[in-house]
Amino acid sequence: MLDKERIKALDELWKYSIKNFKIYRDIAYENSIYNINCVEDWDKITFLDKDKYKKYKNVIFKELKNLKGFVKSTQTGGSSSSPTDFPLYPVDGKYIKKGLYKLRSDAGLNYINSNYIHVWGHSHLINRYGYKAIFIRLKDSLKRLIKNEIQICGYNPTKHLDKFINAIKSRKYKWIIGYTSAIYYLARHINEKKINLKGYIDYVVLTSETITPYAIEMIEDVFGCIVIKEYGSAELGAVAYSSMKSKDYFFDTENYHIEKIYFEKSNNDHSKLLFTTLNRVFPLIKYCPDDSFVGLLIKNNNIICKDVVGRHLDYIFYFTLLDNKLSGQYTEIFIVHCLKTIKSISQTTCFVNKSRVLQTIRIVYSGTEESIVLCNKIYELIEKEVLNFSRNHLSIEIESEPLNTIAGKSINYVILK
Repeated sequence: MLDKERIKALDELWKYSIKNFKIYRDIAYENSIYNINCVEDWDKITFLDKDKYKKYKNVIFKELKNLKGFVKSTQTGGSSSSPTDFPLYPVDGKYIKKGLYKLRSDAGLNYINSNYIHVWGHSHLINRYGYKAIFIRLKDSLKRLIKNEIQICGYNPTKHLDKFINAIKSRKYKWIIGYTSAIYYLARHINEKKINLKGYIDYVVLTSETITPYAIEMIEDVFGCIVIKEYGSAELGAVAYSSMKSKDYFFDTENYHIEKIYFEKSNNDHSKLLFTTLNRVFPLIKYCPDDSFVGLLIKNNNIICKDVVGRHLDYIFYFTLLDNKLSGQYTEIFIVHCLKTIKSISQTTCFVNKSRVLQTIRIVYSGTEESIVLCNKIYELIEKEVLNFSRNHLSIEIESEPLNTIAGKSINYVILK
């Protein structure tokens, strides 16, 4: 049940939304929903996903230009699909930060936004040039100086391994935050080199991707500290955290209205959630991310879950090594991050056998490199990350058209028969 205060907030949000945005006016007209007076009214609103948003995106941006006089946006990272622009204004950022800092505080973190090592990845790239780019870099450098933050590039983590180790050993930084894959592969190389980094860091915050148990175990063992899990997205912001006391996620129900969605053929273990942003210039109303939530428990205003499962980028596979042995466990997000360093690759698909041994990487490429040059670049990138990797056991296919399912959606992981 929704309390009167939340009903009032949703009613005001809905009236604002149908007044300013066609995407919500269409829903209102189709379902005769103009006021939210009770739960039943709210339940009539159909959910929003990324595909439906894309159909209205150009109209939304025109409406925002009329409403605010300018358009500001952020971009999803595009690890498993094409990047998408979502509206994001400075006033939105104020609420996102407020919610993020409260999540970190409630998680029991001693340092909220200072004294940390930031391992950054591909979705942090900003396509700006000239004086604007110089200004942004200067402003970001000043912020990092004030916060005592150091950035380590996560594109090719091992290239920056020494910088990462030296930063930790300096004892200037109390925690680490960044992409799971980048931090995991840094930890793996530190473990292989038998470098002792225990006792330097208080905790590690893993963001953005599905976080597998073996990644958590490796990172906690290497750094001798607890792993904190952050769940969120570019379009929503951070919406959930684990804590110093529990690996379960707890959710921000103050800045988001969150509800479970029921499908006819739903999996009780893997639930779907709808998120409504309560304080944005362009609100996402009943937005359904691609992710699923394991062990979901909703009680009054408290929401927790055991795990978050993303878009199949957490599937495990193995490389064949030079001695015909198998490597340790990898996931497709590793391949995605490796190949993001090569321009004009828009999709990757991993083909594995029934034993989950990687056989072929298929890429969609729109650049001008010769196939043999491109293949060598890909092999070299993998060789830097996978000790004793064998080129002879992995083929690379280069295509110009995306691989689609019958429904027309990208496939990222295929098991060969």
